[in-house]
Amino acid sequence: MFGFINLDKPVGMSSREALDAVARRLRYDHLGHAGTLDPLASGVLVLAAERATRLISLVQDFPKRYVGTFRLGLVSDTQDSEGECRAVAWRTFSREQLQSIANEFIGERLQTPPLFSALKVNGQRAYKLGRRGADVQLPPRAITVHNMRILDVDPPDWSMEIECAKGTYVRTLGHDMGQRLGSNAVMTSLVRTSVGPFTLERSLKIGDIRGDRLEQCLTTVEQVFPHWPTIELTATEVDELRYARLSPNLQARIPQVASNAILKTSSGEVAAILRTLHGGGHRFVVNRYGQ
Repeated sequence: MFGFINLDKPVGMSSREALDAVARRLRYDHLGHAGTLDPLASGVLVLAAERATRLISLVQDFPKRYVGTFRLGLVSDTQDSEGECRAVAWRTFSREQLQSIANEFIGERLQTPPLFSALKVNGQRAYKLGRRGADVQLPPRAITVHNMRILDVDPPDWSMEIECAKGTYVRTLGHDMGQRLGSNAVMTSLVRTSVGPFTLERSLKIGDIRGDRLEQCLTTVEQVFPHWPTIELTATEVDELRYARLSPNLQARIPQVASNAILKTSSGEVAAILRTLHGGGHRFVVNRYGQ
């Protein structure tokens, strides 16, 4: 079992709980996930199986797309409707006004993460400190927002689509837009509709995942990274992977540009993923035959 599962995480379940539910259905423990979704959120949660977990950082680098709904006139300690909310004054707004404000957030900028987040402060999760009432200020972090598009407006509510890079807090975007409107806003729902090639339309519900349908559940490495070259190994070359060795013949067949290559057995099984380094040389990203 080597590859990815495109899971549609339901609302009300943490990412870890969703992963554990899939592991129980597959009776398989070696799973990891590529990017946390809060219990309030639903949508695409990419799971990696077996040594594909070593590719999680590459999946996290894919752009992400969300659809969120927000309500003006509320303040929350978590910046979403899951926290303690109180009403504040607000004034009505138009679609054009919202889109103009949203455009200001497109590009590279600094964002101050919410206190109720999974970020660590001196080795402790920020949300745990927040629950204890600690006065913690998280430093701003660089984020990239590729696009923000207003979908629907029904004051005090609005919905919008956001495409962004990793590390972006969508609820904070809504909070900051609320302040630009002269009030405060909270996020009331969030759906992650895509992570790179993983889309909501092609995702699986937890109930769809079964051990006897494993092949239909898995997304292969070749599907996720179609630009990586594939090299077929001889039986001797496969055996040499046990010692992390690459024969001169194999090295000559590996593209000499800085990229990853998929090494496969004659039966089509992924045996290893190899990285060609700048300046020459190679490094195993994944070696399924090594220790």
